Amino acid sequence: MRAFILIGAICLAGCSSMGTAGSTALQDAEKALTAARAAHDAAAVTATMLANAGALKGQNAALAKQYLDQSEADLKAADAAVALGQADTVTQEVAAATALVKQISALTGSR
Repeated sequence: MRAFILIGAICLAGCSSMGTAGSTALQDAEKALTAARAAHDAAAVTATMLANAGALKGQNAALAKQYLDQSEADLKAADAAVALGQADTVTQEVAAATALVKQISALTGSR
């Protein structure tokens, strides 16, 4: 009986330290997701304003829309990964969305 208690205590100690590391990684990924969402929203506002003003049109407007749609899909996938506690997936989706926002910025001439 004592052996089972000792094994259980060791397992709990190891599991709790692993949980803390995983929790920190997920928190960091959530912070990156928040920043990526803000960048996406800013790019969407800029692209919309430029399109409405006639400064972003044709092929560039179509590309900006395509990039915004894909960036939004990536951010939604990151949100789903947060709910599942998958920090690595959140980080990958955030990186994909951020790359698309950079492409939108290049099309709109913003930073």
